[in-house]
Amino acid sequence: MNGFTAKYGRLGEVNPVVTPKSLCSFGVINTDLKTRLDLLWIERNDFHHLNPGIETDRNKLEAIALKNLQMLGDLERMFFGYSVNEGMLVPEHPEYWPVEEPGEVLVFMRAGS
Repeated sequence: MNGFTAKYGRLGEVNPVVTPKSLCSFGVINTDLKTRLDLLWIERNDFHHLNPGIETDRNKLEAIALKNLQMLGDLERMFFGYSVNEGMLVPEHPEYWPVEEPGEVLVFMRAGS
């Protein structure tokens, strides 16, 4: 059982159901992000399947995609945000980072912002 499951899953549960509501109630995400995730879930089929009754204007689809990518970035920073102190990476939430050796974490870097 990893640290996240042990902390936020129900003990003994093999595959705990983690929902925006449960993450918010545990204080893992804030209410704003919970609301945005709920809206993403509600609208998931409209974008994914491009339902005939839903606007398919390319500009609107691009706006939806941008909104979803921004939310993904917010989630990523929330769990894997970090700062740099004297050339060393300092995780904001080390409990979500895989530990290699004491004082070391495994990271995968990507170029860009």
